[in-house]
Amino acid sequence: MLLLALLPSAALAQGLPTGNVWEPVAHVTSADLAAQGWTVTESAGLPLSNGQSAVVTYWEHTLYNTHRVMRCIASLDPDLTQTAEVCARPMGGQSPS
Repeated sequence: MLLLALLPSAALAQGLPTGNVWEPVAHVTSADLAAQGWTVTESAGLPLSNGQSAVVTYWEHTLYNTHRVMRCIASLDPDLTQTAEVCARPMGGQSPS
């Protein structure tokens, strides 16, 4: 319970948006971000009641004084095989190049 109370504060301290302000970016995966030199700043694994899991990762990258942040959510089946992934940027933010 304490962890949930601290998450919004931690997000604000790192300049990450809070609330429902994320815009999905088509055809971008965490593998793409890693290949482009983005850095993982936070990650969490979440077990779901149906036996599946979700992994949430926050990424950041600075290029030519432009700071970018992305969030990716990957879905895993009970055998830990990835079944889907959606990456998103903060509303009003810039997409990865």
